[in-house]
Amino acid sequence: MNQELITRLRRLCDDDRYEEAVATIEREQPAQGCCADLLVWKARCLQLGELATPEQIELTLQAAIACDEDSASAWTELGWFLLNVQDQAEQAQNAFGRALAIQAKENTEVLVGLVKCAKEIRPKTNRDELKHLLLTNLVNDKELEEALSEGMDIQG
Repeated sequence: MNQELITRLRRLCDDDRYEEAVATIEREQPAQGCCADLLVWKARCLQLGELATPEQIELTLQAAIACDEDSASAWTELGWFLLNVQDQAEQAQNAFGRALAIQAKENTEVLVGLVKCAKEIRPKTNRDELKHLLLTNLVNDKELEEALSEGMDIQG
């Protein structure tokens, strides 16, 4: 998806012009081809606008996944939709799990690359310190703590 289109969609969404954003996506879709990211944008705009049915939104997200089964953002968006709109926590958990598996594969590639760089740049880097640093950079710890603290009785 080209940067100009992303900028245009962000501007429209920032101005709460979701229906116009959907129309823009639908005009661009044939030129872009089957693009999971574009369909995820469309699903978000449909949810924020006032004209779409839940079925239309879910079909758009399923189309995004059909376009690219390895799109973590499509699976994540489907997870949020299933959890918050459809109230289907188990199906949402499956979608989030799929997104996490895809993202884990990508994250592992990035982390292995960073380890190899560290070994070349600072060969005497402490293995455990490097591992700890890399793993703590994978998530926003504050947001994760907030989510864990929200109305849950989890031991630990």
